[in-house]
Amino acid sequence: MATMAKATTIALLVAACFCVALARDNAVRTNARRLALAGMKTPVGWWYTLKTKSGMFCGLRDFPPKPDGYGSSRLYCIFPTYDHYWMWRVTKVNDTGALTSGDEVYLTVYQPMLPYCKVSSGIVVCGVGASAATKFVIEKETGKGAINLTTDAVYLKSATKYCSLTGKNHSQVLQCDKTAKSSGTAFLLPASAYTAAALVNGYTEYPCGGDFYPDNDPSNITCGIFNAPGFVVNMTVALGTPGAPVIKTGTNVTFKAYDDLYRYHMSQFKVNKQTKRMYFEVDNPAGANQWFQMVLLTNSSTTASVPLTNGTMVALKSAVTGQYCGLTVAAGSLSCNMTGHAAALPAGYTYRFMDGGWPMKEGTTATWDKVASGKA
Repeated sequence: MATMAKATTIALLVAACFCVALARDNAVRTNARRLALAGMKTPVGWWYTLKTKSGMFCGLRDFPPKPDGYGSSRLYCIFPTYDHYWMWRVTKVNDTGALTSGDEVYLTVYQPMLPYCKVSSGIVVCGVGASAATKFVIEKETGKGAINLTTDAVYLKSATKYCSLTGKNHSQVLQCDKTAKSSGTAFLLPASAYTAAALVNGYTEYPCGGDFYPDNDPSNITCGIFNAPGFVVNMTVALGTPGAPVIKTGTNVTFKAYDDLYRYHMSQFKVNKQTKRMYFEVDNPAGANQWFQMVLLTNSSTTASVPLTNGTMVALKSAVTGQYCGLTVAAGSLSCNMTGHAAALPAGYTYRFMDGGWPMKEGTTATWDKVASGKA
């Protein structure tokens, strides 16, 4: 019996060690996948901020959802100020043509791994897959026909019931149980962020980015060829003030990248006001030091606000230092420390704005091809 007990104990210890090793291996694989995918597969296009017509901005409660980060979360709209961390989209179920009042749509939020929303027991929750998504009907607040998300307030309806916010503070929910349209909650969806874009440095002729998950201090922003997993250059450009779906020169924007597997993790460009060094900060979308303006290279004193198109040459100015950001050596990191006219800036302080991001080789983590001309 003693021999059997000893054998059983050894077997249990071996099994426990195996499980611990397997868990550790899975954790390592998961982390490696996070690093390899961070910001690389971001789909091109516009995302929006969801807010009520009365002016309250929407997010998800208990996010990432409990207990393990993979459940669904209740939608609530209790935030008085805009937070570009939350990005939303309504898409037609048949995915064709312009959005029109009466269309069936899916409601999605960018952050969850499973981005779709559904009605569960009459309450809207988000964080489910496409197969579980609710087909909402979207209606203009007034009139019929085409919907302009920049200007039109809209209602959401599940089956025959309109959706309205009920409850206060963190107990608020979006519930679809109203028979009268006037009893529903009117929403606005001004454009919030564009994915994906890249800034190609005029001196190095390569895009600028940083290490998505730095091991210690925040990662510097550099502009060169890097093969380390986790180095990202394809960014989401968030607008300082949500509105029309266009990125204009001279307006506040910030540059951020999401882990494309666990999209609630995000890193973004910021500036240390004292040292003027640019760095990549993880999971903190707050602070005045996140804002930059892209300025045309013609003249730094211009007040013109023009839409950016693919290939436009710009300078990058920090909102907190008031100076242009760039580098002086190819292996250097970006600092926001240059004054003067934009037209007279050295090449290391100029950038080509890439609408759609920088092309990457398939099967690699962060190796870039230059196009035939030798430039992006």
